[in-house]
Amino acid sequence: MMLYNISLISMLALVVVPALLFSLLILIKGLLNFSRTGPGIKSEILKHYRVYSIYALLRLFLFVLIINVFLSAIGFFIYLSVIILFKSNYSPIVFTVISFLSIGYFSFVQFCKNLLFVPSNIILSSQYSMSNFYTLWQWLSPKKIILMQWVPEIIIAFLILLAGNTLLQDKSFNLFFVPLLLIFIVAIIPYVSLEFISKLFSFMTNNVNNKQPNIIMIGSDTLRKDRVGRIRNTQSITPNIDKLVKKSISFENCFVPIARTAPSLLSFFSGLLPWRHKIRDNFSEPTDCQLDVLPMAKILNNNRYTTAVISDWCGTDLAKFNLGFQWQDLPEDQWNLRYFIRQGPKDIRLFLSLFLQNHFGRLFLPEIFYLGGVPKGKHLIQRSKSWITQLSRQKQPFFLNIFFGTTHPPFGSEYPYYFKYADPNYWGESKFSMARLTEPEEIIRSQKEPKEAFDLDQIIDLYDGTVTNFDDQVADILASIKE
Repeated sequence: MMLYNISLISMLALVVVPALLFSLLILIKGLLNFSRTGPGIKSEILKHYRVYSIYALLRLFLFVLIINVFLSAIGFFIYLSVIILFKSNYSPIVFTVISFLSIGYFSFVQFCKNLLFVPSNIILSSQYSMSNFYTLWQWLSPKKIILMQWVPEIIIAFLILLAGNTLLQDKSFNLFFVPLLLIFIVAIIPYVSLEFISKLFSFMTNNVNNKQPNIIMIGSDTLRKDRVGRIRNTQSITPNIDKLVKKSISFENCFVPIARTAPSLLSFFSGLLPWRHKIRDNFSEPTDCQLDVLPMAKILNNNRYTTAVISDWCGTDLAKFNLGFQWQDLPEDQWNLRYFIRQGPKDIRLFLSLFLQNHFGRLFLPEIFYLGGVPKGKHLIQRSKSWITQLSRQKQPFFLNIFFGTTHPPFGSEYPYYFKYADPNYWGESKFSMARLTEPEEIIRSQKEPKEAFDLDQIIDLYDGTVTNFDDQVADILASIKE
């Protein structure tokens, strides 16, 4: 039977069925090996969220299915092209096998990309022991990732073009090829448009001369003062910040009022100590906050400034409390039970996180995109540049606060920073990010044991890598400002 004599609905079914089977396998695996992010939740509490948990699971399953449909469609086009070129008959068994191989291969490529470039995404999404993947990690390289991704895609594109050329000479072209071409165009154009618009805006900056200066504040959570300018391997780990300090005013005696993000941010933007604004930890409700003075952003608003704030998963407290920013590009509060439930079981969470570290994931599944601890430096820089471009085109001056979680525990930075200072012969559980000392109980126990028991040397090396990562992020933003 020739495949292009089948109806369009039948063709869609051919694509969806393998995708559905693969998605069900992921769902079953996730439920059998269930694990949730965040702190432990008592069963009595979870009972009150049964309906919401089912809704959250079905929602995640839908996105898993959508991704697998796209991957299965690649296998469909491969098999379709082969049938057209070699004038062979359609076999449902062969098609199912090719669709499964297509889903499996491109999922594996995404896994390899994350393992090499952002291993913390796999660690924090799945909670699997990373020692299982050390052999694969050793084999990987940026060049191999490029080959794994682009060689098959070029071959597939070539096959489709050859098959399309064959169909152009066939009278059934209009009945068969055009609907498929429309499906392909509808699927690809949004991504092309987003890239085109993003690049277009980068060249449309209209520098307006303001009498008042623009203010851009760049910060990173858990950045230690003694790490700025620290020498390793005869070189400073923060060369770009060092250059900035030399031509700037440097405040040497700044101290946080309390070692917690939320109260420190409130104190920074209000000038009030925690005993005044009443926030002493990260788990307070917005109603607990008592600001009897105008925060910095509101003062600037009153002076005709446009104020905006942008951050990754680490900056949720900036949205939680009313600090007066007119524009907020922030994730929602992460210390939220519904938020943890929406992240789903680890196998589903892992699969989605491999594909949704992009604008689509940020818009439709922010609880997966903004998973706590996963570095988002490249995304945050891209968004920051976009904000700087947009704000620079306005007539009024602006204040933009950019807050990174780059140096925040568990210190899992992006490639190549996570191994920049680390011992290449270290093969413990903290190779990519801090595996222990993440809970108060562990920290208390560690005080009775030697530092070797907790791989502290490796953790310090990881931390220094995050500091250099942040230093390069600062340089990237400063370069975009000069442009």
